[in-house]
Amino acid sequence: MSSIFDFISVPFGYVVRFCYSFTHNYAVALLIFAVLIKLLLLPLSIKQQKNQVMQAKLRPKEMAIRQKYAGRDDNVTKQKVQQEVMDLYQREKFNPMGGCLPMAVELIIIWALYSVITSPLKYLCQLNADIITAITEKITELGGAANMSQIKMVAFIRENFQSFTSILPEGFTEKSLPDFRSIFGHLDLGQTPALKEPSLLWIIPIATFIIVFASMKITRKFTYQAPGTEDQMKSMKIMDFTMPLISVWITFTVPAVVGLYWIYQNILNALKQALLWKLYPVPKFTEEEIRQAQKEYNGKVQRAPAAEKPRSLHRIDDDDFPDELRKKNQNKQEKTNLIAKAELKDESDKSTDDKHENNNENKDESAENSSDE
Repeated sequence: MSSIFDFISVPFGYVVRFCYSFTHNYAVALLIFAVLIKLLLLPLSIKQQKNQVMQAKLRPKEMAIRQKYAGRDDNVTKQKVQQEVMDLYQREKFNPMGGCLPMAVELIIIWALYSVITSPLKYLCQLNADIITAITEKITELGGAANMSQIKMVAFIRENFQSFTSILPEGFTEKSLPDFRSIFGHLDLGQTPALKEPSLLWIIPIATFIIVFASMKITRKFTYQAPGTEDQMKSMKIMDFTMPLISVWITFTVPAVVGLYWIYQNILNALKQALLWKLYPVPKFTEEEIRQAQKEYNGKVQRAPAAEKPRSLHRIDDDDFPDELRKKNQNKQEKTNLIAKAELKDESDKSTDDKHENNNENKDESAENSSDE
């Protein structure tokens, strides 16, 4: 019966219990609780928004880096681009993972809240494990299912309350049990919508699809979106329908009250993001401002000395080559040098040698004639 999120779920259970005792309406109590959670997470949400503003401000400089290597799509160049972008983030003290912490914290809280909502006997009624076990055994004796969820157990106890008075602690009354039926009149949100059995509970899955779809559209509109590729845009459009459909499928597997809380969360998320966008607007640059920012950034980038060979626009420089490719080019150059050294003898040299031989012969004949005389 224990949960790894008890350190969060237990205090949250006290808050939900207080909200319910104050409103006597479980739907309103969940709404107040959801608002309190958003207020609790507001500092993290503000940090996340500021992170997006910083990312948008660095966008022109990042574009300058990518344009410098435009037309080069090999792996070595991609690594250099990525490294220069990370160096830019480090110089500007920007953490690209800064927006992940709020999301991680919110995910942990959602799991903790799921325990609070699905385990009302433990967190709302504050019954210990021994009493809950005894209640489960009593429900089985009365013909109920042994694996009944705690939300359904609440309804079963209310219908047969006199049978559980000996098990429940002193002072525990029917009013101590959360009433899921009072949310929408006779609609019991403690029940799970059945896909094969249409009923009024289908209101929750239908509303979930509409709210989640609209919430994603609104949230994206008020969230900084870095320019993406065509494939990324297609994936985003697919997610616009995939996530709402997954949410609908989940609402058919859990009690309707869980789906109701998920609806609250999505509505509040959209409102929160719109408010943060207003308080911390993301800067928008004109084409002239982008060119100016790129010019300023390129002026600050360390350039290679003039004596060095300028970078080629058509190939990677020698220092970018992997070792194997550099050795291959070196061997190729050595072969070229060997061929260049094997020069052919010029025909003019041959004619010069013949003239020398003829002169030598004429000298020899002249010497012979002189001796005869």
